[in-house]
Amino acid sequence: MRLKDKVAVITGGTRGVGRGIAKRFAEQGSSVLFTGRAEELGLAVEREIRDAGGNAMFLRADISVEDDCRRMMDVAEEKFGPLTTLVNNAAATHMIGTSHPHADKRMHLLTNETLDIMWQSDLYGLFWLCRYGLRKMLAHGRPGCSIVNISSGAASGGIGMDVYTSSKAAMNGITHSMAGEYARSGIRVNAISLGLIENGGGVTAMLSNPEIAKATMATIPVGFVGDPDDIAYGAIYLASDEAKYVTGVVLPIDGGSQGCRVGESDTGEPGWADHI
Repeated sequence: MRLKDKVAVITGGTRGVGRGIAKRFAEQGSSVLFTGRAEELGLAVEREIRDAGGNAMFLRADISVEDDCRRMMDVAEEKFGPLTTLVNNAAATHMIGTSHPHADKRMHLLTNETLDIMWQSDLYGLFWLCRYGLRKMLAHGRPGCSIVNISSGAASGGIGMDVYTSSKAAMNGITHSMAGEYARSGIRVNAISLGLIENGGGVTAMLSNPEIAKATMATIPVGFVGDPDDIAYGAIYLASDEAKYVTGVVLPIDGGSQGCRVGESDTGEPGWADHI
């Protein structure tokens, strides 16, 4: 098992990418404390993991509340032992492309309320989680500790999501900074930059429109949408001792969207470059 003896806190673990990471971490031998705000969903995922032989606990918590961020680390160590792994997955994605009264928008349309709501979780929450997690890791000095931040390709620019874009750009920057700050303490810090992931039905609904589907697929060189397991397997690697020489990395898992530009495919279908 690739994560044997690891103790992980995973935020936003009740659905989508977070749920996938929690399940796969448990399969690989990690003890998992995962969090979220939806208690019924969280308890269902906990039962699912336990029924499959994994060691997991759901804790209802909100990353926009500092005391909840501190409490996650305390509960994880009380339940499972010294914390080795923190996966920062939760984010205010419900504010993007929705009818929320303070939804993320283009810059000239943004309100201070939107900044406050999104940055309270996506920036303050990230800092609180890292701060309290690092304090635990530094205190016990156990080898093989790591932080895995779940970022997004939107960090380099996203239309109509300026607050989210800024928070993910900040996440990538602080990943690099912390990697250097804590490397000599034996704590690695990396991030995964997501592409388009089927994260609970929203992507399927979006792609049901043929025009949107065609335009979207043209931006993904491999030609299909990812799923939560694609992210979970990357997170397993970064959290495992296999990655003992890897820190300060922002790893794209996105079907080539960020790193590859293709023209016509070998099937004759138009590629990314034909749509710009």
